[in-house]
Amino acid sequence: DTLRYDLSTMRWYTEFPGTSPYSATSPKPRCLQGGTMVTPNETVFYGGCLSGGQSGGPCPAVDSWSKQQGSSWRKMQECPSARIFSGMAPWPFSTRTVVMFGGQETRAGLIYNKAALRNEVDVLDVESGQWKRVTSTGDPIHGVPAWRVGLHLVATRNSVLLVGGAPDDSYVWELTGDIDRAPSAGACGPQWFAWPHLHGLVMILSWGILLQAGAFIARYFKHKDPLWFKLHRALQISGTV
Repeated sequence: DTLRYDLSTMRWYTEFPGTSPYSATSPKPRCLQGGTMVTPNETVFYGGCLSGGQSGGPCPAVDSWSKQQGSSWRKMQECPSARIFSGMAPWPFSTRTVVMFGGQETRAGLIYNKAALRNEVDVLDVESGQWKRVTSTGDPIHGVPAWRVGLHLVATRNSVLLVGGAPDDSYVWELTGDIDRAPSAGACGPQWFAWPHLHGLVMILSWGILLQAGAFIARYFKHKDPLWFKLHRALQISGTV
């Protein structure tokens, strides 16, 4: 379920009732995602650990979703690296634009995850649902903040502030400038491969090809004795293993 807490009434309200965990039209249950309010009536989040890191999806995840009050969830483009504990904040210079930085990209739930550049800032146009990856620059003395996990991004009138995270350098960093002119950090595309993907491929190979081929040979090639039985046995054992 998606719940909303009203500060004026100090009550919880059901904003979106839960659906099947295998639904493609709403996000799966998760924790550790990065998220922010885009407007007072709209929220967006990225990644996280699906189903608490148990069965049901990758951890970290690569999907992002937005939701306006009174409407259904809407899935955004898949683009940045899979991550948990990232920081997100609305960009003060553009309407319905969100920036994201940092996060943990490595975890047992992934076989491969192409890491983001260490000075990468990811920008989401919530209206179109499109992400873009850009690079940031820093002043000559301090450079750019180190990539970190568990940080907080806070929007102000003229910038976004970065506070905390691990490793913590005790600085408060300020992000400002024209993100539309920032250098690209690379194109979007497939950048991750999780254990559920491998599981699906193995299941297709086993149940969809090997076991079916073994049954087919046993049904139609018994006149090729004893070759049919040797092939049948090899395919059935391979499919079962």
